[in-house]
Amino acid sequence: MNNISSVLLSDTLKLIQLARETARVQGQPEQAEKLKPVVEQLKSLAEGAAQAKAVPAPQRITPQAVAPSSSILAQDDFKTLLAAVQKSQNQPSQNLPAGLRPSGNLERNQIVVSMASSGMSALDIARQMGMTLDEVNMVIRLHQNTTEKRKEVSR
Repeated sequence: MNNISSVLLSDTLKLIQLARETARVQGQPEQAEKLKPVVEQLKSLAEGAAQAKAVPAPQRITPQAVAPSSSILAQDDFKTLLAAVQKSQNQPSQNLPAGLRPSGNLERNQIVVSMASSGMSALDIARQMGMTLDEVNMVIRLHQNTTEKRKEVSR
């Protein structure tokens, strides 16, 4: 685990949280519940990595010395998620900025809103999505305004 950057671990945690939130928003509570243990284990790993930064690293363990485990990597859901990410990375459109990918603006905006609702800062969202900070803030404000208007109409 010493080779894994705590920043990468934190980014992975945010990605899995986003996937869980997306499943919940899209009406797939079973999928969201399946991702819950993954999120919890990644949180503990991220916290451990942050604490390990302050403490000198112990002796390295070789892969042969580690017994097979039922960790996150061994779970079918995580393997499926990993395969989906790898498949999307192999597509040629992956080289395009997020706003120009064929996934469409609606999907992009839903991802931005999900990231924001999970507590991610607008600056981090802009970096992850390849958008300007102004674009991210506009999408978030638009979503908030739309949500408020829906509440007013339903009263």
